[in-house]
Amino acid sequence: MTGYAAIHSIATSLVVHLKSSGRNVRAWTIGTNVIGLGFPIIFLSVALTISVIGGKIYSDALHNYNTLQTSYRSLASTWVVEDGFNLGLIIPEIPVINDLTSQLSKVGTIRLAYYILFALGSGICLLGYMVIGSYYIRVLKKSLHLSRIETGTHLNDGQIRLKKTLNVRNYLRLSSSN
Repeated sequence: MTGYAAIHSIATSLVVHLKSSGRNVRAWTIGTNVIGLGFPIIFLSVALTISVIGGKIYSDALHNYNTLQTSYRSLASTWVVEDGFNLGLIIPEIPVINDLTSQLSKVGTIRLAYYILFALGSGICLLGYMVIGSYYIRVLKKSLHLSRIETGTHLNDGQIRLKKTLNVRNYLRLSSSN
């Protein structure tokens, strides 16, 4: 979310810059404000949904684990070494074991969904940085170029000396004619 906040701040700065240069920024302003609220709401809603689903699955897995642990402890307390290992005592717990392994595999799927969500969010942020940043740099470059043209600093040294000489001649010509 901090990467997104940085992108939103750059986009807002771009809107302010465009507005100060006299451009119509209504669409930029609406887009920045809608995306400014929309992206975090969508991202956090998806993350919260995945968390709730994952939490329920993990809670059920822990419940099944505790059920198995309690059952095995009671079996262990009645076990006698001379009786050996009796597989018949474990058979009633097989459905619980199947549920537990199924839930644990779903926990891995939920973790994968988180990785995908954060990879998509990071990709969107990176793309936003590249698009908005490169556009902002282009606008700044154009603004600087226009301001250099207005001040005459876009000329090389020889052209600047010639322009100053012409300005002095024009000034002297105008002052001598008065």
